[in-house]
Amino acid sequence: AALWTSAEGAWLYKRWDPPTKSLVTMENPPLTTNALLQILEELLQDVRTTDGLRRFHASRPLTQELANQAMDQEVCFSIQVALRGEAGQRMYQNFNKLCDKMVLKLLKSRLRPERSQRNGLAKMVEELLYG
Repeated sequence: AALWTSAEGAWLYKRWDPPTKSLVTMENPPLTTNALLQILEELLQDVRTTDGLRRFHASRPLTQELANQAMDQEVCFSIQVALRGEAGQRMYQNFNKLCDKMVLKLLKSRLRPERSQRNGLAKMVEELLYG
């Protein structure tokens, strides 16, 4: 875990760098364990008490075979939060703070923002509007 934390023990942000084939530390300030616990408490409270969490869905069906392989492979989930209202905005900000955070490696997981790629229909509409 030494490569996951700063010298002070705060959790680093790291991202995969394809050219070097390694995790590189990002410039985002490290997150203290106390700040991390506060984020997790807020997320749990918002999930339980609001409708800020709009969707939590696996990208492919979860099967027993997949569960047996889960120790070696990532399972992708899509998380969508409401962008209206205080709770939805807070959830969005808190999930963003956890993106590329090394503490999630303890759970053999990763959180990253959605890629800004448009689907086929959106691309077609954009092409029709802007040529």
